[in-house]
Amino acid sequence: MKKLNKIIFIDDDIPTNEYHKFISVKAGVSNDTLCFDAAESALEYLKDIRSKYDFPDLIFIDINMPGMNGHEFIDAVRGLPYFNEERTELAYLATTMTNEDVSSFAGNGMKYYYFKTISAVKLCQIVKEIFKLDFIDKRVPVYDHRGKRP
Repeated sequence: MKKLNKIIFIDDDIPTNEYHKFISVKAGVSNDTLCFDAAESALEYLKDIRSKYDFPDLIFIDINMPGMNGHEFIDAVRGLPYFNEERTELAYLATTMTNEDVSSFAGNGMKYYYFKTISAVKLCQIVKEIFKLDFIDKRVPVYDHRGKRP
């Protein structure tokens, strides 16, 4: 089964990032998954890339974050020398979306936007939709480690 080379999740909520990394590994859709809790640090990472082939295949960015927001990040990424719109797909993640939000996404050239958090099955569907790769939808077991309460 073909996998993506790299997926990046950018969200200021660290537990959400950790969850997305966990489901990405469990779903087996990419060889590498990176998470950043600030758009600025993700942008610095991407600026250090020296080849279009090292650029991630898919970047998920939270829209509303302190400092640089998702829209500003997308504009900055599109200006990087090794960014290639035919090779790297960008997707917004949001807790809520209004019709105005969807219009602004389309106005910003964004084709993909999803509600967070993403399940392993949904991640497989997203990769299949965007990259036309066929994955077996995986169910990720959830374990309750809290123990039984009296």
